[in-house]
Amino acid sequence: MKIFKKIVLSIALLIALSLLSGYFYFDKKFTPPENNLKVSGIAEHINMKWEVAEGNAHAAVLVPVSLKGIEQTFYMQLDSGSPTTLFYKKSLESICTKFPDQIQINNAENKLSIQFSIGSMNIASDFELLDYGHAVDFNDAKTNHIIGTIGTDLFEKRIVILDFRNTTSSFIKNIDENGFESLEFKKRKILIPGTIGEQKLKLLYDSGTSGYELLTNKEEWGNTELRTEKLKKKKEIPGEIY
Repeated sequence: MKIFKKIVLSIALLIALSLLSGYFYFDKKFTPPENNLKVSGIAEHINMKWEVAEGNAHAAVLVPVSLKGIEQTFYMQLDSGSPTTLFYKKSLESICTKFPDQIQINNAENKLSIQFSIGSMNIASDFELLDYGHAVDFNDAKTNHIIGTIGTDLFEKRIVILDFRNTTSSFIKNIDENGFESLEFKKRKILIPGTIGEQKLKLLYDSGTSGYELLTNKEEWGNTELRTEKLKKKKEIPGEIY
């Protein structure tokens, strides 16, 4: 009997250690890297643009930016689903070809040390380069030259206001919080409380999927449809109990 108890206890300890190890593994996996952005100044009422792709009129939110030492307007996608701000390597390589003194890429570390600006706000760091993007055609004034992604590391440094009605954005230091709804900002993810049917949920706000009102999995959507249908029947048949 004692041997049996020891075996059961050992198995229980192994399960507990496995669960604990799994927790720390996934916690570390989804913890964003250290925020090394150096931000100065603020930006108010910056005009945004919507990127159109494959018939989707709201494929991405674009913010105009300028690179230090270069008199040219570029764009970066404002992506609340990305925990870090980064640049697109293919785009920056083409800019580097035209402005070699202003743009210097560290190919060994795949990083770029640079300062860019949004209005009167300056952001500087050693940015990661993503093997993505397109070469910038400086003779094409009609194209929105997208050179990178603005992530939620900037959201830790400034209060971000997205005015979709007027298509503007602001990045400020202080604001009167009266009248605002609460949300969660964990591991640089924006979680908004919401209700679908009678179920209270936490919804992840990801502006990188701005072409869709709501994304969920098939099983959850099926459960939501079932609950909504029951709620509809409940309202249509007074006195019916579900």
